[in-house]
Amino acid sequence: MWWHGVCEILALLGLLSVVWRAFASYYSSVTFKDGRAPIVPGYPVIGNTLSLAQHGAAYIHRCRMQYGDAFTLSLAGRRMTLIFDPVALHYFFSAPTDQIAFRPAVEHFTQRVFGMPSAEFFPSHQLMLGTLRKALVPAELACHLQWLAALMLQRLQRSCAHVQKAGLLALVKDLVFQPTVEVLYGAAFCQAQDMARLQQAFFSFESGFELAASPVPHALQGTFCAARSHLLTSFRASHTAGQFEGTLVGGLIQDCDMGDSLAAHVMLAVMWAALANTVPAAFWAIAFLLQPENAEHKRRALASLCPEPDTATCIEAALDRSSHMARCVAEAVRLRSPGLDMRMAAADLELPCGPGRAVRIVKGELLAVSPYESHLDERLFGPHAGSFDPDRAPLACITGVAGVGGISGLAFGGGLYRCPGRFFAEAEVALVALILLSKCTAQPNTTESEKRLSEQRAEALAGSSACHQLEHQEAMRSMLSGLHDSSSSVADMQHPGSYSSAFRQDEQERTPQCKMAAHAGGGTCTSHSGEASASQAVGASKKQDGRTSRSERCVHEPACRRGPCRHRKEHRALPLPELRRQVGIRWPQQDLPVTLNTGLTR
Repeated sequence: MWWHGVCEILALLGLLSVVWRAFASYYSSVTFKDGRAPIVPGYPVIGNTLSLAQHGAAYIHRCRMQYGDAFTLSLAGRRMTLIFDPVALHYFFSAPTDQIAFRPAVEHFTQRVFGMPSAEFFPSHQLMLGTLRKALVPAELACHLQWLAALMLQRLQRSCAHVQKAGLLALVKDLVFQPTVEVLYGAAFCQAQDMARLQQAFFSFESGFELAASPVPHALQGTFCAARSHLLTSFRASHTAGQFEGTLVGGLIQDCDMGDSLAAHVMLAVMWAALANTVPAAFWAIAFLLQPENAEHKRRALASLCPEPDTATCIEAALDRSSHMARCVAEAVRLRSPGLDMRMAAADLELPCGPGRAVRIVKGELLAVSPYESHLDERLFGPHAGSFDPDRAPLACITGVAGVGGISGLAFGGGLYRCPGRFFAEAEVALVALILLSKCTAQPNTTESEKRLSEQRAEALAGSSACHQLEHQEAMRSMLSGLHDSSSSVADMQHPGSYSSAFRQDEQERTPQCKMAAHAGGGTCTSHSGEASASQAVGASKKQDGRTSRSERCVHEPACRRGPCRHRKEHRALPLPELRRQVGIRWPQQDLPVTLNTGLTR
């Protein structure tokens, strides 16, 4: 019958796919003889596109552990080489544009995500960056922060009047979105919009950002397209009505002489740049400071609010780039730096990669840097690079590049195309953290069931001498189940037990203190080094029958990958997150409940 022929064809295709993958795996496991970086095997035609879009930083981490400081991904016919050696990073950010170019690397993404016509946008790009930098220099931030603080306190008072317990991420979203939009786009725009719907549309747009930038057809991404359409329609209507006159964004459109066809798309890009990283950065800064082992950092950060934590002192402390809160914000940003910095080779290159080594890059190939993965490199940030330590020494081995350096490292890009709103973003995150930590009692909300779970875990840990030092820390961290790095869990859970012996040997040599790095959200494995991990957390219980499924994995991996993990019974495993949580490390896997004290807001 005809279906027998179809089955035979499908079986043949499956066999060919297996043979092709085996062939690709063999020949991409070593560096090419001509000095090219190794190519990571992927699927026919699409290559590594879906893996990168779905798993983000976790996928990059796995590839780096297997292939080293330079490797190449195939993105639907285009090659992208990721680099991690400090010498290569310096060259990436400082090379002249006739060797490494910015525009051809990103115009495809700006077209797909924001709908920008490249021929109209990029001639004004440099002027736009310069205009934003002038408008958001530190000397101009005081007036913006005064407006922001007033709006944030109004929203916080309304929140405290209606709820006493809330999720920290939901609270930060509500506290940041509308005030930021009003400061940038003006009160007239906010009054003309349904802000609740606009906020929902924006975060729906943001959640689909990575997948939308990939070659996956937009016809299959209905939620993203609907959200983008609503945002663009809102901007067009308000722009036509003249509601942006006298605002920061309105001045940007006017100074750069952008036509009506481009204005709405630029406004969407500015909104994404202003909020997509600021909201999660504020969450992580507060969440790190709420952990018991960081109580001293929290005390030092709030000590700057003298003589009392009022609006004026919050603004003054947020603007002080030398304060301890500024260091806490920079450290949180360093540990949670999503996305990629991208360029394109404008000529054939011999990219320096350490003493006497170079990687050959062919003209037209993409180059990329992962700030998140690079920030866990001890060559850049010293021992325990994955732990939360605001007192750490700033990045020093990449010098002379504008925008690169300090505690936040590569988070804001570098060189000619560094983030123009960096100072505004850092001050805003510090302001949000100071307001929430000083104006309300933001303490983890522990239920009776969580207390019982903590007691059970403490009892289990007490029985193991190797884990004795975890007894108190794990009991407390069970309250902070939202602090686990979702993308890191994906790397472990997708291929449990897949680490090779060579991988383990390399890690023993490279990380003798068993740092948990990207796999556990920062910190060192306390069972080996005796130091508390900065953000271990446990999200879900085991199956009812007591067995561990393939989607579960001990939070101590990879520190325990030297042999069978003895922590399997003592710690709850993490569930495989939904697709949206796999995309990157920007958002937490689950929210962190906090208690609001209505008596402290004023």
